[in-house]
Amino acid sequence: MAFALAVAIPVFGRFAYSRMAAMSAFKHSPPDTRVIIVDDFSPRYDEQDWEAWKQGMPADRLIWKRHSSNKGCTAAWNTALSLARDHGASFTC
Repeated sequence: MAFALAVAIPVFGRFAYSRMAAMSAFKHSPPDTRVIIVDDFSPRYDEQDWEAWKQGMPADRLIWKRHSSNKGCTAAWNTALSLARDHGASFTC
């Protein structure tokens, strides 16, 4: 499927809220929307949490990227833009 729109969601330590934001983006966006979540090196990150987090998400429409160090919100936006590639982008704040 070609994606026309990408919704970017930067995350730092708000696992539960990021899931709600992603679910809302999927619910209120057209089916050709991709959701990109960039984790800016959240503390207490656990791969098991991520596996549980993505249950029930449309895997083909979700991209999760984790920074290797805390780079700040602007870097998270830039990472999301680079992952959006040729799509339009919508930002959540």
